[in-house]
Amino acid sequence: YWSDIKTLVFEPNEPLQYRKTYKGELDLGKISEDLKAKKLETLKFNFTVRGQQISNFTGELVLKNRNNPKLLNYRGKLSFTEKIDLDLLKEVVTLKRGSKKVELNWNSEKDGFTFSFISEDLTRDNSTQNFTFIIDRGKLNLTEDFEKSFQVTPIEKMKVVKVNKQEEGR
Repeated sequence: YWSDIKTLVFEPNEPLQYRKTYKGELDLGKISEDLKAKKLETLKFNFTVRGQQISNFTGELVLKNRNNPKLLNYRGKLSFTEKIDLDLLKEVVTLKRGSKKVELNWNSEKDGFTFSFISEDLTRDNSTQNFTFIIDRGKLNLTEDFEKSFQVTPIEKMKVVKVNKQEEGR
């Protein structure tokens, strides 16, 4: 149907799939008698249905206090191809230490596409700790789940393990 004098609207019978390209043809002669008289070729066109994707992810371990290497935070930025609600993002993103959930604090950029995060304090102990940053694709309609793993390693006291004698000038 025509929404105004310049805009022809196509409405699909079924919802279109995200991230898929469709091809179409329009017989211009059927739109008006003037166009039919000009015997124009069929107009062929393509269009792609956009869909949510992760466009950028950065994440790094940082010292909370440069004088205390036992306290760390995991911070980063996450950007999407489509706008997303901050509350929905909080629902689908998880940071886990093993199977235990770690709290993330979020800030939204004004554009609605980009978000920054910082974890609660992560404390080093005497063992290596494994963490996983997970984004569940379900409610965001992503093509796949996103996972980023990292480790927090223990700080050990420096100790001499081997001494090599080096003689020079003899």
